[in-house]
This record gives sequence, structure tokens and C-alpha cells, in this order.
Amino acid sequence: MKNKSIQRLDNILSNRGKTYNESWKMTGIIYKYLNNNDYLEELHKTNFTYNWITILCKLMRLLANPYHEDSWLDIAGYAIICLDECNNEDNNNNNESDTEQRIK
Repeated sequence: MKNKSIQRLDNILSNRGKTYNESWKMTGIIYKYLNNNDYLEELHKTNFTYNWITILCKLMRLLANPYHEDSWLDIAGYAIICLDECNNEDNNNNNESDTEQRIK
């Protein structure tokens, strides 16, 4: 018998599969194509890479389920994070972000 945590995880993955199909594969295919053709070169020089990939993933999920409100909210949230970073960069004249300074 599977323990309860593994059963719960199986249920979550099954539900996500029903909701999003194989959008994760599409995300990987698109990212690999763009990365292999140097379309992401400038993006990789920024702090936005993770947010961009996450937004791409959410967009692929929306192809499978365009009315899934959570994906739209996630995209909006990641966009706000990027906008805040842009504003921070503008205010700091392209110096290190607050996060980068804290890491050091």
C-alpha cells in the first residue's frame, strides 16, 4: 500500500494532467528551440530568465485550458515581479538589484 503522501501526489499529478495535458513538453520544446537558436541570449543576461520560462509554461497550460484562472493570475504575478525589477533597475541606473546586493 502506498503511503498517504505518495497517494496525494499521484492525485495531484493526475488532476494536473487532466487540466494541462502535456503542456510541460511544449514548454520544453519551445525553450529548447529558442535557446538553441540564440533567441534567449539577451534574456539570459538578465534576472528575468526564470520568470520568462514560468510565463511560457503558464501560456502553454492555457492552450490546454484557456479558462483556468489560476494560470492567468500566475502570469500577472510574474509580470508584476518583472515590472518591479524594471522599475528598480531604472531607479538604480542599472546597478545591482536589491536581491543581488543581499546575496553578496
